[in-house]
Amino acid sequence: MTGFRHRHHMANPPRHGRALWSALKRNLPAYVGRRRRVVRRPMKPRYFINPEATAKRMWDLLLIGLVLYTTLVVPYRVCFQIEASGGFSVLESAMDVAFFIDIVFNFITGLQLPTGEVSYNFRVIVKAYLRGWFTVDFFSTLPFESLSKLFGVSNNAHAALLSAKLLRGLKVLRLFKLARIRRLGKVFANLEDAVYTNQSLVSLAKLALTMLFIAHLVACLWYAVGKSDSEESWLISISLDPVGIGSDTSMLQYIRSVYWAIVTMTTIGYGDIVAHSNNERLLNIGVMAVGVSFFGYVI
Repeated sequence: MTGFRHRHHMANPPRHGRALWSALKRNLPAYVGRRRRVVRRPMKPRYFINPEATAKRMWDLLLIGLVLYTTLVVPYRVCFQIEASGGFSVLESAMDVAFFIDIVFNFITGLQLPTGEVSYNFRVIVKAYLRGWFTVDFFSTLPFESLSKLFGVSNNAHAALLSAKLLRGLKVLRLFKLARIRRLGKVFANLEDAVYTNQSLVSLAKLALTMLFIAHLVACLWYAVGKSDSEESWLISISLDPVGIGSDTSMLQYIRSVYWAIVTMTTIGYGDIVAHSNNERLLNIGVMAVGVSFFGYVI
């Protein structure tokens, strides 16, 4: 009996040891930890710009401010034929230089791929930019006012200037869809969450600002169309000087234009300022269509 117990005791340890080793192998990753996955990011070349760098984001914010200035001031200057003077002339010349520098930066800024990685392949970056916004950026940066003065062209050559500014305006409208604007929107969203801002009030404020921005562009266009009609125009019908000599007269015309734009977009139409030419009627129809579409989208 004693021998049987001894043999049974000697037979169990190997079997028990194999079971313990099998359990240890199954749970070994839990004891020593799994191998960490290392994500390798491409090294940034020396003369390239990281699109996620703080300096690049600050530069983008500066350009956003310049674009907003261009959006508000340039339509007013072009449509009302008001030349920049003094400090404003220096500022707008510096803005053209800044936009030209941004073109150079776009050729050496890393390209963000759909996978989230950043490509610093120069050929890929150049090809993507040339197929994208290079043409618009280039023509909107040309200093037509300086060139007209340099070659002795009259400063009233607003047709060429208007073409360039319209291209820049197209870029402005499309900039709000770019990634850097969305990143700025995320920053504002974080700030709104931090101060517990009512989201409904924020949405209402954004809609109001959008409407005022559209009204500003429509007002400038309404004045330009009225001024181009020499025989019949809304300017003559309300006894406003179509020539617009003096800042007070220009401001009065702008106020009347904004007033017409808002009452037309909201389809109120008091009837005190009405279209008199076919061009003004066509613009009136287009503005009412835009206003109805805008408020229909909001509702």
